[in-house]
Amino acid sequence: MLTQRRKTLSLDNVAISPRYSDQALGNQSLGAQSSVYKGIPIVASSHDAVGTFEMATVFEEHNMGSFISTRYDISELYDYFFKDRGNIIPSFGYTEGQQHKWNELKGSLPSGKIKAIQFACNTPHNISYMYELSKFKEQNPDLIIYTSPVSDPYVAARLAEVGADVILVGNDARYISTNANTPGIGIGHVTALTECIEAVHQRDGLVMGAGYYDDNSDVCKALALGADMIQLEETLLGHEECYGKTEQQNGEMIKNDIPYKGSVNNEITSLISTLNECMVQVGVDNIQNIKNADVVLV
Repeated sequence: MLTQRRKTLSLDNVAISPRYSDQALGNQSLGAQSSVYKGIPIVASSHDAVGTFEMATVFEEHNMGSFISTRYDISELYDYFFKDRGNIIPSFGYTEGQQHKWNELKGSLPSGKIKAIQFACNTPHNISYMYELSKFKEQNPDLIIYTSPVSDPYVAARLAEVGADVILVGNDARYISTNANTPGIGIGHVTALTECIEAVHQRDGLVMGAGYYDDNSDVCKALALGADMIQLEETLLGHEECYGKTEQQNGEMIKNDIPYKGSVNNEITSLISTLNECMVQVGVDNIQNIKNADVVLV
């Protein structure tokens, strides 16, 4: 019988402490450089509404990345990825149908067109996911692999050991515990990040925060806690580039069941401004150094 109870911390529990510096706004570098990813380390989710070609195109214009939803068929993916796509990353599940789609696409595209994929799964804490990811890596040794979101440091460590390059860390209790479609599963995002970051970094992997980022300050906090990259999902819903119809309900424009937000360009511009301001406040000139800021409990 499980009786363990513990308190975990969410992003609402922390703030970034300002620091004396001579940094001036406009002198900051937002580009991250690694063997895995080059560019602003912000990536749009593979959520069916968010992971669209249209969303990816806008993110690419801003030197950011994007996952592509698993819902696209082979012909659509072939046409899109025949052109070099930089930080645009398709998602594939490990079902037989999804793996057939990947193998068909890999066999038809010129070699090297796709350098990374997200290995997608709704239950990534399950041992079968680790097994299938390990098998997939053996079959595709040169491919950079991003996982689905996990929050258990043991699982995060095992995924890094069997071949994942970037471990997504999520299950943010602020969002999931209020979602009627889940069984109340969730953990404070600060706790998940700090526990998993240590486990993954010890194994030379990278961590992508995949929490419920309610506003731009949450993105800054997750980077300050040590996340190497950030996935955005909720804040991107409702934009023009999302999949789905824009409809009028009671005199209000609605998309993805929320008020219509227009082009995602405005969201990205606001986020870039916030990231620059954060770097000035904590006295760093590169986005990768936000992790050196002091994070305090509030």
